[in-house]
Amino acid sequence: MTERLYRLGRLAPSLSHAVTRRAFGEESATRLDRALMTRNRSDRYVQIFSVLPGGEIDALVKGTDATASELARVAVERWMRPDEKGDAVNDLLRVDARLSLADDLLIIADHCAMRSSVELRVPFLDLAMLDLVERMPSRYKISPLGERKWLYRQAAARHLPPALARRLCPPTKRFERKRGFSQPLAKWFGTETGLLAEHEHWAGPLLERPELSAEGVRSALGAAGAPDLTRRRSVLYALAQWLETNRKPAAEAA
Repeated sequence: MTERLYRLGRLAPSLSHAVTRRAFGEESATRLDRALMTRNRSDRYVQIFSVLPGGEIDALVKGTDATASELARVAVERWMRPDEKGDAVNDLLRVDARLSLADDLLIIADHCAMRSSVELRVPFLDLAMLDLVERMPSRYKISPLGERKWLYRQAAARHLPPALARRLCPPTKRFERKRGFSQPLAKWFGTETGLLAEHEHWAGPLLERPELSAEGVRSALGAAGAPDLTRRRSVLYALAQWLETNRKPAAEAA
């Protein structure tokens, strides 16, 4: 949606922020603001996908020849179409299908759901179907006003019983916020009484890594009042757990 509303947002950034905040929350509005300030398409995609602003991500990493933002740009540009005048929304969806879908939704979310004996709804994964959908103009997927799954809802409404179609496929459904399959992250990380109260404990693997800046880690953890506070802390927690799980014994590291 951010890419679909990019041109409109550039003309009226304050209005775009207000509408996005009301419809999707403060975090989405903040991401939109970052994207609107970025003219380069690949850098804009990085801002859309990133939890933290580029400057804060760069502040976390030290001792490397390339910044974290530059490394992220390489990953995004691997899947981008070279034509800058092409369909930008389709281009973003192509990148998303090969990064977020493959590395997050189909691995982490699906495994968490199965661990809890819950069947997670997954997208259509047939490769021929994916090829067809990727060649469709993006106006069939997201309307100029940001309506999601436009063509899909039109098709489904024709095959559902009238009463069910009115309930599941009304025009207002296209703008409703997704419920999703989420964990109580706000309860865990968004208050001083949750896991955050002991963040110095669980953040130990982050603070000890020579590649990471302890000052940058503490700054990201303690950004009180940030609209994306819960998400940024949950991401850092996941990174800390991964580092702890994959920590090499001292003898092996030597």
